[in-house]
Amino acid sequence: MDIAVVVGHSADAKGARACDGSWEWDWMRQLGPQVVEALRLEGVAAVEILRSADLDGYRAKMRDLCERINAVHPRAVLALHWNAVPGDWSGTLALHWPGSGRGERLAAGLSRAAATSLGLLDRGAVPQARSWASYELDDLGRSHPTGPLLYILRDTLAPCAVLELGNSANPTDLAAVQAGIQSGELALAIARGCAAWLGR
Repeated sequence: MDIAVVVGHSADAKGARACDGSWEWDWMRQLGPQVVEALRLEGVAAVEILRSADLDGYRAKMRDLCERINAVHPRAVLALHWNAVPGDWSGTLALHWPGSGRGERLAAGLSRAAATSLGLLDRGAVPQARSWASYELDDLGRSHPTGPLLYILRDTLAPCAVLELGNSANPTDLAAVQAGIQSGELALAIARGCAAWLGR
């Protein structure tokens, strides 16, 4: 298996709510199968893996998800998400586990591919170990995430990137992401980014 594609969140925990009232899960659930099909067109073997809705608690769900990802032995893992940052913040980025060089290269390539397709700012690869669900300020006033551990980045055996597709709180970003999903162009761009990382 070349790529495991993970749709961010689940039917019972839909993730970020966009400025138009739609949910992250609903849009990423459309994008996931498109990416798998686009990868197949690029000659890349891919499988979609969804988070279980049958387990209680974030930790249990994420450990189960990582076990199921590792069981298919992918060469890389791609998780599809979007940000929801108040204000006019804009752009794509992709998270990777700190110190993972292969994960960083995957993340950088996917953020660039998505940004180019969507016409948004490419914020690149960002090393991160914890969620922004909570944060704290350091002595210099800089914020640092202190939310749940990002198990998918730490516990998958293959390099992993969590691709954040624009800011759903920003109407311009949201419209770009929705149009990219509806046209299928975003999935094609993501698939080309994965294929390039694989050397195809």
